[in-house]
Amino acid sequence: MQAKPKLLNPSDSPSTPEFKTTQEALSPNSTVQAPGLYRVIRRNGELTGFDQNKIAVAVTKAFQAVEGSDKAASEPIQRVVSDITNNVVQTLIRRKPGGGSFYIEEIQDQVELRLVRASHYEVARAYMLYRETRAKIRAQRSQDHAQQATFSPGLRITRAEEDCFPPYPVLT
Repeated sequence: MQAKPKLLNPSDSPSTPEFKTTQEALSPNSTVQAPGLYRVIRRNGELTGFDQNKIAVAVTKAFQAVEGSDKAASEPIQRVVSDITNNVVQTLIRRKPGGGSFYIEEIQDQVELRLVRASHYEVARAYMLYRETRAKIRAQRSQDHAQQATFSPGLRITRAEEDCFPPYPVLT
């Protein structure tokens, strides 16, 4: 069973602006107003709510890849994950204090930077290699979809005495 990361609430620090995820900011039970609505622009252009827990999960998985799941679940590693997550969130909020949108790559670049600055070079390398592998998979998938669209059979009309008409695929 994987231990859930214990995140520090950025609003606990007096120097950090209050931060809420999109879901919390829109919640009718919300008692504190978020400084703005933070969103993430995914690779497909879709806007989604910002969730700092996703950063923590990604960093934890990078530590698991290097240290193994037992050590990655340890309290010292979870403190490091929490610190890195909070540093990334604080950096993003400083860039857009009134709210706004961040590209997913921008967030991932910040995670890499924080891992390196915290001297977790092997973990940063694992994180970067994972990103590179996923980019190759996305590129291959995109290429496969393009080939399928190019070679679609289309609509062909045949008559007993004539060859196929039209001689090219018809887009439907």
